[in-house]
Amino acid sequence: MGRGSGLDLSRRGGGRATRRRQVVLLLVLGCLAAGAWQLGPALAAYATALPGRACTALSTLVLPHYTARLAALEAENRTLHTATASLAGLKAENDALRTLAGSPQRALTRRYQPCTVVERRPGGVTVAGNFAVGSALLDANGRLAGVVTGHNRLGAVAALVGRPGAVVVGSTGENTGVLAYRGGVLYLDGLPRHSGAVAGDAVATAAGCPGGLWVGTLAGAPTPDETGLTASALLGDTANTAAPLLFVVEK
Repeated sequence: MGRGSGLDLSRRGGGRATRRRQVVLLLVLGCLAAGAWQLGPALAAYATALPGRACTALSTLVLPHYTARLAALEAENRTLHTATASLAGLKAENDALRTLAGSPQRALTRRYQPCTVVERRPGGVTVAGNFAVGSALLDANGRLAGVVTGHNRLGAVAALVGRPGAVVVGSTGENTGVLAYRGGVLYLDGLPRHSGAVAGDAVATAAGCPGGLWVGTLAGAPTPDETGLTASALLGDTANTAAPLLFVVEK
């Protein structure tokens, strides 16, 4: 027989081998598909976490201790957020106190300039510096100590709160009066007789200098003055006017 008409047994055997390989490949693919179906959720979670793990590993390789520092910063951020949230109650309490005292919130542009007392005289002081007339002097605790009334060769001349030259209107709640210094202590005069004010009420400035500055508190309930038409109240927690260093609040 010629070559073209003979049986090619090797080719037939090769075809069976190919079919066997195809069957085996299909079985393997089927097993892999079944395994993937069973492990689908776990593989998906691993694939999702893989970029983060790779980023962490790369960061640790490039910047040693990066992960630890990042964790520390995140913990510090959480602490700051917690502290900020805890201040909300204090702010609400402060707003309520300002409302009670009739004291507006301090302007953000207000400046506090420390100044040395260079001269003392009855009822007043001179502080180093050139400050506008009407500017307020505070002690280290932020309480009103006096008001700038002029200038001399040493600096700014100020009258202490309640003394002649420093006419300051104070308010407590919805009531207003004039601050007056008598017998070594400070009073809030000219209050309505039935003001309803009680000991411990806050007193702040209303006019005569920058408003909303702390003056002190009522040491007792107001009592009728000698006219019988208005009332007067002794103040406590007032400024330390003998301090060597005061702070100017410019008008």
